[in-house]
Amino acid sequence: MGGKLFSNKGKYSLYSKVFLIFLIMTFAVSALERSSINDINTSDSQTEQISVTETSNESSSEIVSETSAEEPNLTLIEEELNESAIGTIEEEPEIILLAEEVNGISIEDSYIQEYLELRNDFEDLLFAYLSDGSLSMKEGNSITEEVKGYIIDGRKYAIHLILCDEEFRGCYFRINGVPTGRLISQDDSRSEGERSFVLDNNYTMDIKSIRFNDCGTRRFCDVYWNEENIVELSITNKGVT
Repeated sequence: MGGKLFSNKGKYSLYSKVFLIFLIMTFAVSALERSSINDINTSDSQTEQISVTETSNESSSEIVSETSAEEPNLTLIEEELNESAIGTIEEEPEIILLAEEVNGISIEDSYIQEYLELRNDFEDLLFAYLSDGSLSMKEGNSITEEVKGYIIDGRKYAIHLILCDEEFRGCYFRINGVPTGRLISQDDSRSEGERSFVLDNNYTMDIKSIRFNDCGTRRFCDVYWNEENIVELSITNKGVT
């Protein structure tokens, strides 16, 4: 009985050892499987992370590239604006002044300056370029003041007809304030006096004709109010014959 029991105990001990080894191996295999699965999951996660990172980097590169492409070239725009500004700048009109000398007399003389100041230096007078050198002016009691402005040889000349006198067969002017003295008509062979007035080195002013006490086509002419003295002038370039 005792030997049989001992024999059974030995048998049970062997079974226990085998079962224990089986359990240990089972746990070991299970642990290895879990470790492998974790490694695979970790690897997949890292791969996904790397893929996401690469995708993010590619997306960022594309965004940067698109942004760079969309951003204007500020230097180029500035150059274009500068060129455009240069192209649209309008030149200031040339300022044309009164001729500073007439007949060799400076308009800075005090009595001439007083005359010019009274007339605001003719700043309100319209000056035109003289086309054919001919102009007509009138003087009379019904005409307050006859002044015409012309641009001659790049300078302004304000021609003011002061008075015409039939008795002395001549007319008096001031040009930019400079008195001309009495000028007679070139077609008046009976009178003596100056027939030409020098403006500058190139131009002279001449009276071609004077019609004294002209009433035009009026049937009834008031001698005091309606009669006019009509003067035809010519401005000639002395260098042109």
